[in-house]
Amino acid sequence: DEDSYPEITFGSADSRIHLLDVYGSPLPGWPLELPAKLHWQPSQLSLGGNSGYGLVCALVTTRIYVLSLEGMILPGWPINTGYPSGSIPVTADIDADGLADIIFATYNDRLYVVSSSGGRIEGWPFFLDSRSTRGAVAIGHLDPDITGLQLAISCIDGSVILINGSGSIAGKWRWPNV
Repeated sequence: DEDSYPEITFGSADSRIHLLDVYGSPLPGWPLELPAKLHWQPSQLSLGGNSGYGLVCALVTTRIYVLSLEGMILPGWPINTGYPSGSIPVTADIDADGLADIIFATYNDRLYVVSSSGGRIEGWPFFLDSRSTRGAVAIGHLDPDITGLQLAISCIDGSVILINGSGSIAGKWRWPNV
């Protein structure tokens, strides 16, 4: 909430999302009840400009929500991927438009990148060879010849796949992750 004090957010078994201040008190508008429990912990999303931050919430269903810090569902959300999220949603500006995007895998062997407004991004989703392992997608600049971000994801078949921000595989970049 940009008050220079940390907050903590989590989901509970009663399908509520909690946002607490540093003293353990709920922020105004919280807790918020969603239609199902969280599958992963919420992730912070920068909404750009003076819009502040939001929370990305992947439910145990096939839906992903983005909530404002006031506890409101943001326009364009929830989205329905048809499959539950297979990884913790993470955020970064993948398409270099100056706004954060949301990255997550699903249980149908796909890696998604969607805009902060819930819109589709050209080139995504990326079809993985195997389902992702439980965890998060790693994001960074691995190849100095590539200007955009790259995504690395570990799959159940023991491979790690590196994907360019455009949604294409980075060369033949798969290797066993023994």
